[in-house]
Amino acid sequence: MSDLKCLNCQGELEFAGGNTYARCKECLSLFMHNNNTLTPYPVDDANRQMIEQALGFVSSTSTQFKSEPPKVCPICNSSLEVVERENEIFTRCNSCGTLSKVQGSGGLIPIIVDPPGGGWNPEFQAIYEQELGFTYKLRKKPIGIPE
Repeated sequence: MSDLKCLNCQGELEFAGGNTYARCKECLSLFMHNNNTLTPYPVDDANRQMIEQALGFVSSTSTQFKSEPPKVCPICNSSLEVVERENEIFTRCNSCGTLSKVQGSGGLIPIIVDPPGGGWNPEFQAIYEQELGFTYKLRKKPIGIPE
């Protein structure tokens, strides 16, 4: 387990609940831990203390929450662009194009852009990202595949 790092910021993890749950010591993101695999465990900050205690962690309320978004893409480890819009923070990977919304203490929630008719439409994706505040960038490869 010592080789596992936070999916959001690559920080060190602490475990609870018989090693079923993991929490990042840096950004406080929560994960389920199963067969040496981490799955994000989204938590609303309003319920964080109760949920952390139920999972077996000592409450993080005495710890200062970091509002900084991760700087590294959890998919390809490239740098992330960050924009803030209407009190929400969004990230976009410079390499694989993964688009995310920052949740609570720095966790990332992937944003899936579904254009009319389905599939992947690079122009629709670029316009959607531009509406969030990113610069217009027409990708050559689908999201998740580094260019």
